[in-house]
Amino acid sequence: MTARFSSLLEQLVHTRGIQYDLSRMEQALTALDHPERISGIIHVAGTNGKGTTSDFIAQILEYQGYRVGLYTSPHLMSYTERYRINGVPIDETTLQRYLDALVPLIDSLLLTEFEVLTLIAWQHFKDERTDFVVIETGLGGRLDATVLCSPLVTVLTSISLDHVDILGPTLLDIAKEKAGILKPRTPCFLLDQEPEVINVISTLADQQDVSLHTVPRANGSYLQTNWGLAVAVATHLLPNLTLPAQAAPRIGGRQEVLRTSPTIIADAAHNLEGIQALVDILKETHFQGSIWYSATRRPELPTIFNTLTSITKKLVIFEFPHPRAAIRNDYPKTLPSHVQFISLIQRDSFIRKALTDSEGQICLTGSIYFLGEMIPLLRQEKPVP
Repeated sequence: MTARFSSLLEQLVHTRGIQYDLSRMEQALTALDHPERISGIIHVAGTNGKGTTSDFIAQILEYQGYRVGLYTSPHLMSYTERYRINGVPIDETTLQRYLDALVPLIDSLLLTEFEVLTLIAWQHFKDERTDFVVIETGLGGRLDATVLCSPLVTVLTSISLDHVDILGPTLLDIAKEKAGILKPRTPCFLLDQEPEVINVISTLADQQDVSLHTVPRANGSYLQTNWGLAVAVATHLLPNLTLPAQAAPRIGGRQEVLRTSPTIIADAAHNLEGIQALVDILKETHFQGSIWYSATRRPELPTIFNTLTSITKKLVIFEFPHPRAAIRNDYPKTLPSHVQFISLIQRDSFIRKALTDSEGQICLTGSIYFLGEMIPLLRQEKPVP
């Protein structure tokens, strides 16, 4: 990614952070002559599974021969990953051009990072004349920067506790925020989940004359569940479609095999629900290797720690450079004998040694930011020097 692009957005992150309201986006979209008023929008919200569900919907629509835009977040290694048309990321030059054009609005309206990135998405997909656009929310739904649009259908994936400081302390608070993407008389597809979540979303749907379609969870992994939800959405949009075989996610860090000697699988299970889903997969596949983990600070970290220590013979916790990264003091003062903490200084030498064990298995998990740091070091074609 160009240094100029990254440095400007990094400045916005540190100076403006997250501002959960729509006033700036409303003004910006008006100034840009409403690029969000494009056709074929599918709007996706939820706590876990948004990215893979969005990608699966896009892949099914692409398989029918349509030109499909996909906007997801966050990225692993490059901002270009957030914008895809038929699976192809935007090129850096085009992305920089869009950012340069927005600088006057960024300065005058004091736009945040995610607002800027979302404005680029709308403008890019409008310019590229896509047939469909699958848009993933960044945070919540009711006041998310992506919500100012008129979708064909809305989609709600698994909802659980996360970002409680912004979205509210209870599961019902969070469900209400996520369901804020519902639009009057616009169908909504909802993954089956806790009865209290279903009830609160049903109430909001009734108030807006929204037809609510609840999709059952699959018996297999979360990827199969998200594929089933994507199929239901796509079939509603195109009743006579031809389904491909279940696709692999194109978004990195979702059951992604990084190398085979030793076997390393990356899965961005950043919160408790994600960790529990990952644990189910590890048990089902009789995983016997080590788990490498790091996270941003979060209230459920002690529960996650206990969950991981109970299902693996070796847990390695890494320090990683991020302003909100959990540090050594966030974990128990005395670690169990099968748990090891690796500082940033120790990281590369530890990885080099671990990669010589061609018989081992490693599951890399935790924060997406952590995976973004580690994946380039662990890919088969890019070993640590």
